[in-house]
Amino acid sequence: MTDLLHDLKDEITATPDVADHEPPSIRTPGWILVDVHVLEPAPTSAHEDKCEYEVLEWEGFSSVFWINEGVGFDWWLEERCQFPSSGVYLIENIRGDWIRGDGWMSEDREEWDHNDPRLATPEEIARLAPEWKKETAQ
Repeated sequence: MTDLLHDLKDEITATPDVADHEPPSIRTPGWILVDVHVLEPAPTSAHEDKCEYEVLEWEGFSSVFWINEGVGFDWWLEERCQFPSSGVYLIENIRGDWIRGDGWMSEDREEWDHNDPRLATPEEIARLAPEWKKETAQ
């Protein structure tokens, strides 16, 4: 019985590469390619439009990792970006900053800076999200 337990112990240990993973810096610039569908245009401001978002691709080893792991893409896009119409948009130069609160009067918070969303070119879509391009061609 002890031989069996000894053999199992060797099989269920974690692989070293899992422990070696280090997340990217929140300050590393990144990008998001998103397909935006305006469902209900607001009468006064594009920021108030009701939209659906499909993130087609994003730069994983960058600050965008923290958006995905934190508040999520839908909330971040809704709160941070304005899209004038439906289309595929590229948001570039996304950088974050994490500010530690004092634990009493202020809380920890994130601040984000990025270029304004712009319509992606067909070349950018083909290069950044080639699988999506194939799906839409059918």
